[in-house]
Amino acid sequence: MKIRVSYLNNIIKDFEMPSSLDEFRIKIKSVFQMSNRNEEIFITYPIIEKIDKSKSKEVIIEIKRNEEYISLLNKISEDEIKDNIIFIETTRVPEEISREIPKTFEEEIECLIKTHLSAARERIKKRR
Repeated sequence: MKIRVSYLNNIIKDFEMPSSLDEFRIKIKSVFQMSNRNEEIFITYPIIEKIDKSKSKEVIIEIKRNEEYISLLNKISEDEIKDNIIFIETTRVPEEISREIPKTFEEEIECLIKTHLSAARERIKKRR
């Protein structure tokens, strides 16, 4: 089973999915050469959820447990993942990356400001 994986604007096409969440985490840290092997990674993917016959919305699902990972594998095999891609993030988010998805220009500016403030806060904490 293969899917595209994105981490910090790097995309791996045809990433071979392991059978367990732990194997996946180990493989991702190796492939993306993450220096801190103990660092937590966050796995998210978008799906389109139908509200009723004429309406649907995009929902972001986060994987935390092995059962959720198995569900992800099932969704991959059933081709239910939007754009056939999953996203990897770490606890250290670079200032230009945000987990929020803006819908308007104003929301995009707000996300940018929040992200820069968060990055500045982390830099200040490290200096102390």
